[in-house]
This record gives sequence, C-alpha cells and structure tokens, in this order.
Amino acid sequence: MSDVASSDFTQINQAPPANDPPAGTTIFTNGSIITMAGGNFSPVEALAISGGAITATGSLQQVQQSVQGGTTTTVDLQGKCILPGFIEPHLHLFLSALTIDFLIPLQPWTVPTQQYALKILKSAAEKAEQQGSPWVAAYGYDPSLIQDHLALDADTLDQNVSTTIGVFVLNQSGHIAYVNHKAFALANINNSTPNPTGGTFVRKDGNLTGVVLEGPAIDMVSNRIPKPDPAKFIADCAQKLNEWSANG
Repeated sequence: MSDVASSDFTQINQAPPANDPPAGTTIFTNGSIITMAGGNFSPVEALAISGGAITATGSLQQVQQSVQGGTTTTVDLQGKCILPGFIEPHLHLFLSALTIDFLIPLQPWTVPTQQYALKILKSAAEKAEQQGSPWVAAYGYDPSLIQDHLALDADTLDQNVSTTIGVFVLNQSGHIAYVNHKAFALANINNSTPNPTGGTFVRKDGNLTGVVLEGPAIDMVSNRIPKPDPAKFIADCAQKLNEWSANG
C-alpha cells in the first residue's frame, strides 16, 4: 500500500507477563487492514500481533522493524480484509444451527423452483408420517429468488405436501412463514384467531391463507413444533461458530 505514510505507524508497548519467554510475532500484510484509528477507516499496510495482542500497525517496513526477539511469521492475506473486534454481523446463530439437522433447507441457491421445494417437503412429510411425527419444518424458501417467483400458501401445501402432517416453512428473510391448514389446527389457530401485536395471519375473504407475517404470529405456530435435543443443538451451534471462524 504505497499510500500509507510513516506517520500512520503505531507501536503498542505492552509488557509480557513476568517470566514469560519472548512471544513469537505474526505479521499480516498484503490485504485491507482497517484499524479505525481516530474513528476513521485508517487502512494500514501491515499489522503485528504477539502474545494475543496487537503490537504494531503501519507500513510493512515499520512493522517489521518493530519486532523485538522471538520468531516472526508473515501471513500473506492475499487481498483479504482484517477488521477490528469481533462483530456479529446479523448471523442468526440459532437459526443457522437449526438448519444442520432440524430444519429442511430450501434456500433458493439449492432449491430454485417451487416444484422442487414441494417435492422435498412431500418426501419429508411421508417420512414424518412413518415415524409418527406430526410436523415438518423447513427454512429458506424465497419466492423473490426462485424461478417464476411462486409463493407458498396453505392450499398449495395441502394439495402437494400433506393434509395430515403440519407443514411449517420459514422464508429466507425470517419474517414470513408458510403453513398448511394442519399446522394451523395443531397450533389452535382458526379464522377467528386475532392477530397478535406486531404479527399478522394473512387472510382472504376472512379465511386464513397460510401466509404468516412477523415473529409474534410466526411464533404462535412454530412454538408448537417439538424442540431439538438441547445437547445436539448446543453442538450444532458450536459447529456453525467453528465454520464461520474458519472463514474469518
């Protein structure tokens, strides 16, 4: 980064714990390293860490010269980005963990048509009926991103999936759900059920359509679905965190 001036150099003097041997230093360079120094983006060419702490930022030459003792490892970022802190960028950890084994994945990049989604749901419903399970739950269906932009509703799910198994499909956004009439019955929701504050059971001519909007209404259905095993759920959360950490 030729535009990084020497005045951008920062050396952070942090004494290591007593009796600790000199810690090795890792220098990161050849990427977008954003420090946010002074409340601005403040990009630098290189960053050094040692003993779990940032020890210097600035040009690569300045950072290399700041290293005192111990071994030095240089990491080529190959254009990748380093940002300060650990920021949770709207990841939906719990929902993501549920997609490992609990929710049937229907994301549009793997399920590009309504017909394909209905086929997957029907197969799951048949399996659930054989196992004596009253529900099928799925996540990721998004009419805005699939072929022909076809939405789901109760009649479509009844006719193509099941009338005896409750079917619950959460939209990719998390703000819309599609359910069949059996799901409404299992949740004790009917045409006379009032909308909860902040949520909506979409109706046509006074009849439930199977489209449910926002958390308070969605929860009235989803809370009736049996929960996953707590230990398995915790393990799945850890798996997702590890996957995300591996990707920076």
